[in-house]
Amino acid sequence: MITDRHRVRGRITAIEGPHEDRGFTTTWVSLAFGCTIQGFGGLMLDAALADDYVRDLCVAFGVRGMDELVGKECDALYSFGSFNEPIEGLESVDTGRRFLHNAWRKKHFPETESTFEQERDRIKKTIACTKRRLAEEQERLARLADNYVDWEDRTRKR
Repeated sequence: MITDRHRVRGRITAIEGPHEDRGFTTTWVSLAFGCTIQGFGGLMLDAALADDYVRDLCVAFGVRGMDELVGKECDALYSFGSFNEPIEGLESVDTGRRFLHNAWRKKHFPETESTFEQERDRIKKTIACTKRRLAEEQERLARLADNYVDWEDRTRKR
Protein backbone atom coordinates (compact mmCIF):
# COMPACT_ATOMS: atom_id res chain seq x y z
CA MET A 1 0.00 0.00 0.00
CA ILE A 2 1.48 3.34 -1.04
CA THR A 3 1.26 5.98 1.68
CA ASP A 4 2.41 9.59 2.02
CA ARG A 5 5.60 8.18 3.56
CA HIS A 6 6.39 6.32 0.30
CA ARG A 7 6.09 9.37 -1.98
CA VAL A 8 7.23 12.78 -0.79
CA ARG A 9 7.09 15.89 -2.98
CA GLY A 10 10.29 17.91 -3.11
CA ARG A 11 12.37 20.25 -5.21
CA ILE A 12 15.91 19.68 -6.48
CA THR A 13 18.07 22.40 -4.94
CA ALA A 14 21.59 21.42 -5.97
CA ILE A 15 23.63 18.98 -8.01
CA GLU A 16 27.12 17.72 -7.26
CA GLY A 17 28.93 15.93 -10.02
CA PRO A 18 29.56 13.94 -11.74
CA HIS A 19 32.90 14.26 -9.99
CA GLU A 20 35.78 12.09 -8.80
CA ASP A 21 35.69 10.78 -5.24
CA ARG A 22 38.30 8.26 -4.05
CA GLY A 23 38.95 6.94 -7.53
CA PHE A 24 35.30 6.63 -8.53
CA THR A 25 32.85 8.94 -10.22
CA THR A 26 29.77 9.92 -8.27
CA THR A 27 26.79 12.24 -8.51
CA TRP A 28 24.66 13.73 -5.74
CA VAL A 29 21.23 15.36 -6.05
CA SER A 30 20.04 17.47 -3.10
CA LEU A 31 16.27 17.65 -2.56
CA ALA A 32 14.39 20.01 -0.28
CA PHE A 33 11.16 18.94 1.40
CA GLY A 34 10.06 22.11 3.17
CA CYS A 35 12.82 22.69 5.73
CA THR A 36 14.29 19.18 5.34
CA ILE A 37 17.02 18.29 2.83
CA GLN A 38 17.98 14.78 1.69
CA GLY A 39 20.41 13.55 -0.93
CA PHE A 40 19.88 11.10 -3.75
CA GLY A 41 22.68 9.32 -5.55
CA GLY A 42 26.15 8.80 -4.21
CA LEU A 43 26.78 5.59 -6.15
CA MET A 44 30.48 4.96 -6.75
CA LEU A 45 30.81 4.28 -10.47
CA ASP A 46 33.39 4.10 -13.20
CA ALA A 47 33.27 6.83 -15.84
CA ALA A 48 31.18 4.85 -18.36
CA LEU A 49 28.56 3.86 -15.78
CA ALA A 50 28.47 7.42 -14.42
CA ASP A 51 27.75 8.74 -17.93
CA ASP A 52 24.87 6.26 -18.32
CA TYR A 53 23.53 7.12 -14.84
CA VAL A 54 23.49 10.83 -15.64
CA ARG A 55 21.95 10.23 -19.08
CA ASP A 56 19.13 8.06 -17.65
CA LEU A 57 18.44 10.51 -14.81
CA CYS A 58 18.26 13.42 -17.27
CA VAL A 59 15.96 11.47 -19.62
CA ALA A 60 13.55 10.84 -16.73
CA PHE A 61 13.30 14.60 -16.18
CA GLY A 62 13.35 15.56 -19.86
CA VAL A 63 16.50 17.68 -19.56
CA ARG A 64 19.77 17.74 -21.49
CA GLY A 65 22.17 18.09 -18.56
CA MET A 66 22.44 17.78 -14.80
CA ASP A 67 22.51 21.54 -14.27
CA GLU A 68 18.96 21.74 -15.71
CA LEU A 69 17.67 19.56 -12.84
CA VAL A 70 18.05 22.35 -10.28
CA GLY A 71 14.63 23.76 -9.44
CA LYS A 72 12.73 20.76 -10.81
CA GLU A 73 9.89 19.44 -8.69
CA CYS A 74 9.75 15.69 -8.14
CA ASP A 75 8.52 12.97 -5.85
CA ALA A 76 11.11 11.14 -3.80
CA LEU A 77 10.14 7.47 -3.81
CA TYR A 78 10.77 5.34 -0.74
CA SER A 79 10.41 1.56 -0.84
CA PHE A 80 9.43 1.04 2.79
CA GLY A 81 8.36 4.48 3.99
CA SER A 82 10.60 4.28 7.06
CA PHE A 83 12.31 7.12 8.87
CA ASN A 84 15.71 8.03 7.40
CA GLU A 85 15.45 5.47 4.59
CA PRO A 86 17.47 6.12 1.42
CA ILE A 87 15.49 7.43 -1.53
CA GLU A 88 14.95 4.59 -4.01
CA GLY A 89 13.97 6.80 -6.92
CA LEU A 90 12.78 10.13 -8.24
CA GLU A 91 9.64 10.76 -10.27
CA SER A 92 9.52 13.94 -12.33
CA VAL A 93 6.42 16.08 -11.88
CA ASP A 94 6.94 17.46 -15.42
CA THR A 95 7.31 14.15 -17.30
CA GLY A 96 5.81 11.58 -14.91
CA ARG A 97 8.84 9.38 -15.60
CA ARG A 98 10.81 7.66 -12.86
CA PHE A 99 14.47 7.04 -12.27
CA LEU A 100 14.92 4.13 -9.84
CA HIS A 101 18.31 3.20 -8.41
CA ASN A 102 17.65 -0.52 -8.28
CA ALA A 103 16.15 -0.68 -11.77
CA TRP A 104 19.20 1.18 -13.08
CA ARG A 105 21.52 -1.28 -11.27
CA LYS A 106 19.62 -4.24 -12.78
CA LYS A 107 20.11 -2.74 -16.25
CA HIS A 108 23.87 -3.15 -15.83
CA PHE A 109 23.99 -6.01 -13.31
CA PRO A 110 21.00 -8.30 -14.00
CA GLU A 111 21.76 -10.45 -10.94
CA THR A 112 20.97 -7.50 -8.64
CA GLU A 113 18.43 -8.48 -6.02
CA SER A 114 15.24 -6.49 -5.62
CA THR A 115 15.13 -3.75 -3.00
CA PHE A 116 12.83 -6.02 -0.96
CA GLU A 117 15.29 -8.94 -1.13
CA GLN A 118 18.20 -6.67 -0.18
CA GLU A 119 16.34 -5.36 2.88
CA ARG A 120 15.17 -8.85 3.86
CA ASP A 121 18.77 -10.10 3.70
CA ARG A 122 20.02 -7.10 5.70
CA ILE A 123 17.45 -7.77 8.42
CA LYS A 124 18.36 -11.47 8.53
CA LYS A 125 22.04 -10.56 8.94
CA THR A 126 21.16 -8.08 11.69
CA ILE A 127 19.17 -10.78 13.51
CA ALA A 128 22.05 -13.29 13.20
CA CYS A 129 24.53 -10.69 14.46
CA THR A 130 22.22 -9.75 17.34
CA LYS A 131 21.86 -13.43 18.34
CA ARG A 132 25.64 -13.86 18.26
CA ARG A 133 26.14 -10.70 20.36
CA LEU A 134 23.46 -11.89 22.81
CA ALA A 135 25.27 -15.23 23.28
CA GLU A 136 28.59 -13.39 23.74
CA GLU A 137 27.09 -11.06 26.34
CA GLN A 138 25.41 -13.95 28.19
CA GLU A 139 28.77 -15.74 28.33
CA ARG A 140 30.48 -12.56 29.49
CA LEU A 141 27.85 -12.13 32.20
CA ALA A 142 28.34 -15.71 33.38
CA ARG A 143 32.13 -15.11 33.74
CA LEU A 144 31.86 -11.59 35.15
CA ALA A 145 32.75 -12.54 38.74
CA ASP A 146 35.74 -14.70 37.69
CA ASN A 147 38.04 -11.78 36.95
CA TYR A 148 36.51 -9.11 39.19
CA VAL A 149 38.58 -7.45 41.88
CA ASP A 150 36.57 -5.46 44.44
CA TRP A 151 38.91 -2.60 45.29
CA GLU A 152 36.45 -1.28 47.84
CA ASP A 153 36.62 -4.47 49.93
CA ARG A 154 39.28 -3.53 52.49
CA THR A 155 39.25 -6.94 54.11
CA ARG A 156 40.76 -8.55 51.06
CA LYS A 157 44.41 -9.50 51.53
CA ARG A 158 47.13 -9.15 48.98
